Amino acid sequence: MISYWLLYLAPALASLSPFKCRGAVNVTGWVILICMTGCFIGLRHNIGGDWDNYLYLFFKIEELGLSEALEGRSKGYGLLNWVIAELGFGIHGVNLVCAVIGVVCLWGFCRRQKDPLLAWVIFLPYLVLVVGMGYT
Repeated sequence: MISYWLLYLAPALASLSPFKCRGAVNVTGWVILICMTGCFIGLRHNIGGDWDNYLYLFFKIEELGLSEALEGRSKGYGLLNWVIAELGFGIHGVNLVCAVIGVVCLWGFCRRQKDPLLAWVIFLPYLVLVVGMGYT
């Protein structure tokens, strides 16, 4: 719980600050925020309404191989599951890759806003807690 508040309060306070970071400090801050948020979402365990379904699909693909991964509707997700299974990272590896993709896309949207940190703070509760933690 503390980590979520850190993810929320740090950008919230920074968006209220009259001093705005520029250059390398700004980039470093965003990289840290993206990595922490990606790990927060991606390394969850047994959280989300479809957790059992994702776990079942992962084990099925791990056991039956690439042909099973490419049979389903979501060929890209199936392929990702197969690659991660071959590398030995488990379901958490799949979740981490998907989380990083989602967080980088959120950052891409936020950086185009007038106040990127405020946009991040506004989207964080719903997109991270509800969407990011609930679905892959």
